[in-house]
Amino acid sequence: MNESGDCAISCNFYKTSLLRYSVFNLKLFEEQETELICKELKLSSSNYWVIMHRARLQLRECLEKNWFRLPQAQSD
Repeated sequence: MNESGDCAISCNFYKTSLLRYSVFNLKLFEEQETELICKELKLSSSNYWVIMHRARLQLRECLEKNWFRLPQAQSD
């Protein structure tokens, strides 16, 4: 698994929604075509894009919270 996959697992990405994890995994890690993912998982194109959008938002939030913490400014 690559670094992105490690991040997805460490953020418990797979626990929130099996469908979201499956779509995200198929697209980004297994590099499947969107049309094939929709066919395999019986998704409409619109539903696919909503799932991917939510997955990216969730991953971004996790990265910002757990991986890219900014040092807090000290107050005087």
